Amino acid sequence: MTEQTTANTESEREMVAAAYLPSGEPVDNVGIVRATIKNPLTGQDQEVTAAATVPGVSAVTRTLSPQPLQAPEPQANLIERYLNSAVYHRHGPAIGRGPTDLGLVGKGHVVAGHMILMDADSGELVRVQPGTRIEEDAVFINTRNLPEWMVENPQLARGGGT
Repeated sequence: MTEQTTANTESEREMVAAAYLPSGEPVDNVGIVRATIKNPLTGQDQEVTAAATVPGVSAVTRTLSPQPLQAPEPQANLIERYLNSAVYHRHGPAIGRGPTDLGLVGKGHVVAGHMILMDADSGELVRVQPGTRIEEDAVFINTRNLPEWMVENPQLARGGGT
């Protein structure tokens, strides 16, 4: 470990160590640092360990931090928005399932497993990793609950031909 001065003042110091990939290879321009942050939920200062790029060497222009938890969009709103969506207007009767059986998710929902979702307005297919919180203000349909022909030919959902 090496000691380096922080950018804040000459008297403050932090401990920096190199970061390594699981294979053991060092990651260039990255170090492990201890920092104090303000917890967005409690407002309290909290000490954390993080990987950080070496100042002046990286092309990183900004850092995005986790956002506070938000309440998921209520199921009743998702159903109403689905019933007004392009996919429903084009193929509602052919889908053969009611809105409560489609696995609708929207803004604020956290996906439990790996899923492929269809945007109810555009018909676009979106791959979602486990634990992902939906940030978009959109209604998505779990493709496991859609007919196979629709998932295999998403251009039909978008209003295009075969």
